Amino acid sequence: MPLRVWRNEQMDVLRQQRPLSEADQERWYREVVVPAHESETPPMLLVSILLQGRFVGYGGLTNLDWDSLRGEVSFLDETARAADPELFGADFSAFLRFLGVLAFDELGLHRIVSETYAFRSTVRELLEANGFRKEGVLRDHVVKRGRYVDSILYGLVENDRTGTGDTPPAPGVGILVTSASRKAPLVRAFREALHALAVDGRVVAADSDGLAPAALEADAFWQMPPLDDLGDEELLEECRSAGIRLVVPTRDGELERFARLAPRFAQEGIHVAVSPAAALEACADKLAYARACAAAGFAAVETALAVEDVPGERLVVKERRGAGSRGVLLDVGRDEAARLAAGFAAPLFQPFVAGAELSVDLFAAADGVVGAVARTRDRVVSGESQVTTVVDAPVLVAECVALAARLGVRGHAVFQAIETPSGYRHIECNPRVGGASTLAFAAGLRTPEYLVREALGEPPCAPPAIATGLRLVRRPVDTVLLP
Repeated sequence: MPLRVWRNEQMDVLRQQRPLSEADQERWYREVVVPAHESETPPMLLVSILLQGRFVGYGGLTNLDWDSLRGEVSFLDETARAADPELFGADFSAFLRFLGVLAFDELGLHRIVSETYAFRSTVRELLEANGFRKEGVLRDHVVKRGRYVDSILYGLVENDRTGTGDTPPAPGVGILVTSASRKAPLVRAFREALHALAVDGRVVAADSDGLAPAALEADAFWQMPPLDDLGDEELLEECRSAGIRLVVPTRDGELERFARLAPRFAQEGIHVAVSPAAALEACADKLAYARACAAAGFAAVETALAVEDVPGERLVVKERRGAGSRGVLLDVGRDEAARLAAGFAAPLFQPFVAGAELSVDLFAAADGVVGAVARTRDRVVSGESQVTTVVDAPVLVAECVALAARLGVRGHAVFQAIETPSGYRHIECNPRVGGASTLAFAAGLRTPEYLVREALGEPPCAPPAIATGLRLVRRPVDTVLLP
């Protein structure tokens, strides 16, 4: 029978923990299915799903409790149909409608329930679209796909179908991603976090550009005026009216403003994902950052205000404040460095250090760093990694964790360093999510989920297991919109 084959092919979405043999299937049919058919109060009722006479799935009600009049939804589609979102959606929706009639109208049940895993966002959306309500989360309940995942519990009571239920829907969590611009992967990551945590909510992308590409991934878009044109209370009221519970600033120029507003927003139940002002200042000033590294006992690239105060014949010239390597002059001679520095507002000088560039993404909660991911910067364009690979660099990670604690960084931060024969030389820290930080999310550092938990007043989950070897290649994607 194809049933056993389908179950073995789809074990990662079932409670089944090992492949079924033909003997297992025959025993299940003989000891469970046949007796159920002979009972007046069977523990389960199963039906075959046929398409033009062809068996394409099965399902029904299991764990039936005839005293409490409840049962559990069971459904399995043919593997090929299950892999097609459109076919699976049509099959499961039709089955849920049929099951509602069977359970409530034919069998007189009072309640049916369903348990699914957090990563099955399509199943959860279909359950909710068919009237089921999310009733609970069993955190880190099972191991699937090599890691602990949450189980999400849904229920449908007979009254829910007639509109007489008295349980109000849970309040949603609105997430505002500011200066969203082209950060479509980041917006998508927050939507996925809501699904993974089984939290009702929406992601609002905000940008002054009405054609910001990130809007295509958001649940809603706000063409936000420049931050300097918004008063504090005006900005707060916009967040209140949109149901925002979490604000995620993404641009260096807005971090200081949001750090100042964070306590006021917290009074309104809105969590702002930003480091304290003192930490922002220590990161923004590259000279101060180099001194902080030295005070912590870690090697930084020598940094000075005057060209004569740095060693070497080949130099780097950069602005004292600001993040990234935009506008940086690399590998220039001393005379040229002195001449070109006149075009900088506040130039800094460093020796040019050859070596592999690395970044470390980490997340710092109130009680310490939750986890960190080291990655090589394989190709860099305009200061951002376009190709980057997760690597195992425990020494560098440990140094960055210590620096984060010394600087007082909170939330997500990206540290940069150069690997030399004598060790790592620290360059800077950007106290926000970076353009390539989505690789760290994929590797196990689930920053969007941590921030949603913090907005709900919950601590981030246990330190993650980091998957090394993953590579991110950032590339443009065309989207054609219908008129």
